[in-house]
Amino acid sequence: ARELVGNVWPGGVAVSPDGRWIVYGAEQDGTVGIWRATFDGLDARLLTAVADPGTLTMAPSGQQVYFTSLRGGSAATYRVSIDGGDPVLVAAGLERAAPSPDGRLLAGIYKASPESPVTLGIIDVETGKAINTISDYAAASGSGGTAWLPDGKTLLFTTAERTNLWKQPAMGGARERVTNFGDLWIVRFALAPDGKSVLFCRGIALRDAVLLTKFR
Repeated sequence: ARELVGNVWPGGVAVSPDGRWIVYGAEQDGTVGIWRATFDGLDARLLTAVADPGTLTMAPSGQQVYFTSLRGGSAATYRVSIDGGDPVLVAAGLERAAPSPDGRLLAGIYKASPESPVTLGIIDVETGKAINTISDYAAASGSGGTAWLPDGKTLLFTTAERTNLWKQPAMGGARERVTNFGDLWIVRFALAPDGKSVLFCRGIALRDAVLLTKFR
């Protein structure tokens, strides 16, 4: 393994379906934004400047990059052309969006309004509107994600439990646990194109608690 680029934002890397490009959120040449480079990390080009590029995913066509940002004041999903340009708002309240195999839908963490509960939302790409929401869903904070199975009807995702993967029909139905891990978190996962295997990144977050006393 070797480092292609540095200062990449967590969750901010995606590969084009044809394997030609990698896109990533990073600071390069003094600019934070979404960058495109060849698969060997060369010929880096800024696609768009954005202060907080997160959860980059590629459209199945390879022509659009989806990302999460707070640029409008609250979390939302935007897209930018693989050739660069201004970001376009796709869906307000949607985070960590995963495109369906046909590119017509997005699935991810969704809040219809700031006061609404968190759901697993299925969003129409053209209208930005939810066509279904799964309400009994506790989103994994800071890690995890969502993916579509090749059938375009089933979702694979992590929840707040973060230890296991689950699958569920996108339009609603019974939820099924896919893995049976008893420890560690699934920080990231990637589904093989044929949907028959999954690559995991598992670990544990270490935190220190500090007690502050004698305030004045």
